Amino acid sequence: MKRKLLLLSVTLLVIMMFGVSSFAAFTDIEPNDDYSQANEITLPAYISGSLSMYDKYDYYKVVLSSSATLTANLSSSSSADLDLYLFDANKTLIASSRKTGSSSESISKTVSAGTYYVRAVFFTGSPASYTLNVTK
Repeated sequence: MKRKLLLLSVTLLVIMMFGVSSFAAFTDIEPNDDYSQANEITLPAYISGSLSMYDKYDYYKVVLSSSATLTANLSSSSSADLDLYLFDANKTLIASSRKTGSSSESISKTVSAGTYYVRAVFFTGSPASYTLNVTK
């Protein structure tokens, strides 16, 4: 319950800071543990989710109609080590951020029109609530 209240509070804070039309707010919908189950998001997106050793992966699908610089930022208030990956439509890794410890992760990659997948990964530590911002 506390985690949901925290996620709601953070979501409301971002909406107040950036306005309702600036970011589309999402909560990850399980299952989204592989490419075929990826949550499709509209950019710019602000996503609240959670990961643990029992739920290690969250996938998000982004469809771009033109070339853009795709940016993703992943952060967590816990001490968990989370990582961030970007894949193209062929599921080829094109960018990643794998800092050690509980550091925030960031990816910025110029890409052409097409379908892309952002993957948040639980690497180690305690269960974690996270926020993922994806923009172009």
